[in-house]
Amino acid sequence: PLMLIDHTILAEKEGEYNGHFVTITGFDEKSVYYHESGPKNPEPNKKVLKKLFIKAWNAPATDNDVVIVLGKKGE
Repeated sequence: PLMLIDHTILAEKEGEYNGHFVTITGFDEKSVYYHESGPKNPEPNKKVLKKLFIKAWNAPATDNDVVIVLGKKGE
């Protein structure tokens, strides 16, 4: 899934809304893992606390947007 988050919240900084789509690569009880594509400091499977990720996903203007991409289905 691709999820729209407020990167300002995820980076734990003060400032204006900074919409940013991220690709979720996994999760566990306490954390969410995602590909941080940049533009600065890209990082595969970046780990963030689930509580902080949900806060960034629920930020005003994100509308909890999620895009699901599926490959070709087998016949």
